[in-house]
Amino acid sequence: MTDKYTPTSREAAELANLYHLARTALAGEPIRRWDLEQRHARKIWASKQYAADHGIGEGAAYKMLDRALA
Repeated sequence: MTDKYTPTSREAAELANLYHLARTALAGEPIRRWDLEQRHARKIWASKQYAADHGIGEGAAYKMLDRALA
């Protein structure tokens, strides 16, 4: 039997926010500026973590993350 993956509270919040953005976009509703600012802040945090984990610059990590999410 394999262990079931349980996301951390930070990961769960990120997933909930991405779900909200996707649901809003699919419904044809405008995405609020606050949602976009929060997404940008999360991308900056994630790029810093990725850069630290993989030993690359934060700018390069941000560009990689931005391309992956585009």
